[in-house]
Amino acid sequence: MDSEPEKKPLKELIKNAYKENKLIRDILAVLYKRKAIKYTVNPSRLKKLLRCNKSEYSIINGLIYYRNRVFVPNSPKL
Repeated sequence: MDSEPEKKPLKELIKNAYKENKLIRDILAVLYKRKAIKYTVNPSRLKKLLRCNKSEYSIINGLIYYRNRVFVPNSPKL
């Protein structure tokens, strides 16, 4: 009998991809307003990279939402 790999919920896969992506970690830090972010990335640089205002983002249950849509990072695991 072949054993299939365990299937994880999409939400869990996205959260794992967030942990592996430095830009995503920086975005989360800015959105959570962590003081440590000032040492890793300038928030105005993030704004320039994302080409939008951080007020258009929200965090719900650990997922980043942009204009009410889940932000999914580019990851081969997804």
